This record gives sequence, C-alpha cells and structure tokens, in this order.
Amino acid sequence: MSILRKCPKTKKYTLKKFIDGKQTINPHPPRFDPLDKWGEYRRKLKFNL
Repeated sequence: MSILRKCPKTKKYTLKKFIDGKQTINPHPPRFDPLDKWGEYRRKLKFNL
C-alpha cells in the first residue's frame, strides 16, 4: 500500500489524506491484468479505435 497521495487542486504530492478540506487522490494507476474481460472495450474507448 502506498502512502504517497496527490492533491487534485494543486497537482502536488503529499502524505496527507486531506488538504484544505479536500480529499487527496492515489496517483498510481491501477494494476494491469491481462485477464481483464473489459480491458478491450476500455482501450477502444480510450484510443478511439
């Protein structure tokens, strides 16, 4: 589990869960799963294929 967080407002990295009353986000992408049954559709939407 990562403790690194990102503030969506300032785009800066932090260790805090809340900054100025706003919740920070996890900056890491989701793990890749080659058996993801919806991955094909997600890639088509993302790359307009």
